[in-house]
Amino acid sequence: MDGFVRLDNAWNALKNGGWSREPTPIVFDVKEKKFNKKTETDFDVIVSGGTLGIFYALALQLAGHKVCVIERNTVLGRKQEWNISRKEINTLIRLGILTEEEVSSIIGIEFNPVRVGFKSDTLNPRNGYEVKVTDILNLGVKPDVLIELVKMKFVSIGGIVIENAAINKFTTFEDCIEVNYATSISTSSSITLSARLVLDAMGNGSPISKQIRGPTQPDGICIVVGACAGGFDPANNTYSDVIYTDTPLTKKAESQLQYFWEAFPAGSSPEDRW
Repeated sequence: MDGFVRLDNAWNALKNGGWSREPTPIVFDVKEKKFNKKTETDFDVIVSGGTLGIFYALALQLAGHKVCVIERNTVLGRKQEWNISRKEINTLIRLGILTEEEVSSIIGIEFNPVRVGFKSDTLNPRNGYEVKVTDILNLGVKPDVLIELVKMKFVSIGGIVIENAAINKFTTFEDCIEVNYATSISTSSSITLSARLVLDAMGNGSPISKQIRGPTQPDGICIVVGACAGGFDPANNTYSDVIYTDTPLTKKAESQLQYFWEAFPAGSSPEDRW
């Protein structure tokens, strides 16, 4: 609930011109060396953001690097399934992150076909088109199981996970990067670690990305509202809509607006769709 309130507040701030304010800087550049040649950094790589960053972290740890993940909350996957293709998920096997058996254990459902349609001419729906493809976003994987599995493997081979730690700043030197983070979101005490490389895996809300973009008005906004529903006919709940619309492009408040949806069969029940 707290996350939803923060997101809603951020959305209202953006609509009310918040984009025009210079973002609070979080990366600071120091054009000098930090260490002498005999001193090593605490880590080879620090990954900022754990939900997706844990995959990069495990791959790097397996490659022989000393890796740490810093996450503002808990490295934890949600219950709602992620949709992906078999080819994409097999990348985790190719990189040695998961075995074939482990991949099988995190797949909740597999289905085909996948429908795409633009029938936005409400007066003449025949003017639109609809296509059906296969093997695109047709697997529903369990992110709560997947991320916990990858996290446990990462820790078991020496990886470090620091949770409930909000990053205060990144300081870049010629030979390393320092990462300062709060030991608890509710306290002012902090710890500084160093690394040869930092990977930003904090998503589209990353303060690093905001600093790079600066006070720039977005070209457009795509708002995604998620939900789950049950009671569908199992005999007809065998395909997904990856992008589908039956409404025209309209102008509202000097902005172009169009509604579309995506919906996937869910592994929780033959009657469920996400």
